[in-house]
Amino acid sequence: MIRRFHFRLARILRTREIRERVARAEWAASERLAHDAEARSEELRRAADAAGAAVLAMRSEPELSANDLLASERAVENIWNALRQNRERASGLRAASEESHLRWSEHEKDRQALVRLEERRRAQHQYEVERSDGAELDEWAASSHRRRGASSRSALRADENVPGTP
Repeated sequence: MIRRFHFRLARILRTREIRERVARAEWAASERLAHDAEARSEELRRAADAAGAAVLAMRSEPELSANDLLASERAVENIWNALRQNRERASGLRAASEESHLRWSEHEKDRQALVRLEERRRAQHQYEVERSDGAELDEWAASSHRRRGASSRSALRADENVPGTP
């Protein structure tokens, strides 16, 4: 009798599943950081555009002093500088997210390879079990047939030995 299925690489599969889950969580975290930085860049771009439009509108005001105009232009320039820095940061975070995604993909492929191997081995095991069961049934049927044949032959001999039977 063949015992129940046991995948010898089950511990390795569990380890790969854990690594894949950790890599997926790391990718999700880095994706969130990249998305947040990109959203912040968009906010800064809108703020820089609005501040630039406000400075243009201020220039048409007759009572505006040169110091106020310079301060406003410096504020707009600071927003643009913050936007450039944030875009660089977002770009770095996006690259890190893509690297995390690649690591997760590699871990997922490793895990999937073992899952497919387990499925093949399980199917092979099932085939062996069914083949063994079939052989046992064949043996049982042959044995039963031999016993029935032997008992019917002994019954015929017993009838031949009985006096007065034709």
